[in-house]
Amino acid sequence: MSQNGPAKSGTDRVKHRLRSAIYDRLSSYLVWRYRRMGMRIGKDCKISRFAKLDLTYPKGISIGDNTAISFRFAVLTHDFINGRHLSTRIGDNCFVGAHSIIMPGVSIGDNAIVSSGSVVYTDVPPRTVVAGNPARVVETDIVNGRWCIRDPVFLAEENISSSASTAKELAAIPASPPPRMRIDQDDHLSFLAARLPDGASFDTDFDALGIDSFGMIALRAEVEERLGEQIADSDWTKVERPSEILAMLERKAGAASNSSSGNWPLLRECPIGMPQMAMGGLSESWFFKEIGDLHWSGLTSALGVNSRSITGQDGGRLYATFTRIGYRASTCLANVEENDVLQLEGGQTRVGAGIFLATIAGKVGSTSIEASLMSSFSQFGKRGDARTLQRGQPDLPAGFPIPALSETPEFVQGYRDLRASEPPDILFETEYRLVPQHDINGVGLLYFAAYPTICDICLARYLPDGEIWSPMARDISYFANSGSDQSITYRLHEIQRDGSCLKVLGSLVRSDGKTMALCSAEYEWRETMLGAVDG
Repeated sequence: MSQNGPAKSGTDRVKHRLRSAIYDRLSSYLVWRYRRMGMRIGKDCKISRFAKLDLTYPKGISIGDNTAISFRFAVLTHDFINGRHLSTRIGDNCFVGAHSIIMPGVSIGDNAIVSSGSVVYTDVPPRTVVAGNPARVVETDIVNGRWCIRDPVFLAEENISSSASTAKELAAIPASPPPRMRIDQDDHLSFLAARLPDGASFDTDFDALGIDSFGMIALRAEVEERLGEQIADSDWTKVERPSEILAMLERKAGAASNSSSGNWPLLRECPIGMPQMAMGGLSESWFFKEIGDLHWSGLTSALGVNSRSITGQDGGRLYATFTRIGYRASTCLANVEENDVLQLEGGQTRVGAGIFLATIAGKVGSTSIEASLMSSFSQFGKRGDARTLQRGQPDLPAGFPIPALSETPEFVQGYRDLRASEPPDILFETEYRLVPQHDINGVGLLYFAAYPTICDICLARYLPDGEIWSPMARDISYFANSGSDQSITYRLHEIQRDGSCLKVLGSLVRSDGKTMALCSAEYEWRETMLGAVDG
């Protein structure tokens, strides 16, 4: 007998390791499943399969990194009696005990403990222990590590001091939200090797390694947790060997290391409901508006003013002007389904003080979207006359956080080249009369998000009746604008069919002959959208 109890036999140790492995795999699978429902769950969380997470409003649940959730625990995000949906948050390094309940709208601070059987009605401060019904604070300034473990041996291994002064110092540090997409950049080889049979070759098929379909589900969940994002079904079904997963991890790590840590960050999460849908999938016009708003929200935040307070060096009002927007999706937008959640993450840079750039990565269901945006500022020479728009730029405040690029990026240079070139010959043209209620924005100009819709409406006049196409890529260079008193001509310059893919190049020309935009697009054939609706 040891001082800590009877020594475990070899068989007991094997059983313990097996139970731990099964628990970890199952917990990883649950985290993966909850994330697909829209919950925000950090890395290395341990969630009991008997825990109850509110599925009525799953996007309201947020759980931080390294948090442990015990059995028969319930977290609520909706109030049936009063018809409310609220966000409920559990922080990093927390422990929530068995048979405890967290009520809708409550926030549990980082490094906090909710004791077993507690019912939590109010927010819990960081580094605090609460207990009872209703839960009350019973201990403060606690010191703990991951999963809220307070064992001195564990803390020593984690290089965490257990002194009270350390707790107060830690409590004084303001919490900052972790980035939504996380990438562990330590040894990917060790991570993957630990999940394979001893001595297994990374070039051996998973079938030959004895890893069945459930094992692949669990492995996928762990890889996604390591990446901090979901893997598209179309990408995962192509994975046959561990070497392909290793390449996936290394590509992601490489992308992270190549990105500028100085980028002004952009983050947003949008549930997809009927207002965000069109043609049975994601609305392209709505998507343009959303990434455009994310870009401008980041810019106004960096400037420290709201959009209507942005002025030029002469004190005149400056207006948001997009000069180029491009995106490419892994599948056509019609494949996005209702109640999917669009996650957007990116960063902003600039060229001088007049050109602002954003690169945004989106993930929605099994579809990934990469978007690039370029904007500048304009001001009216004559109020309300789009033909008198001229360039302007704001005075950037001291310490302006959006970093300047040392070289002109290809996205900007490509725009300049297109602006200086002439479009190919005209294959087809048709007039489009503006619909002010839809096409004109709040300052009397043609809305940048209306351009794709106008192009599609006009293109449909050229295509055979009954053909339905869903966009999967578009690139628009904006050269001028229009007011509601003018008509627009759409010109088709190039069209190419390749099986189920359609590639198009078109332009929009103002009634005075000024080319307003050059628009290239790719579509995928959709034989039907939703089918006939009875009644």
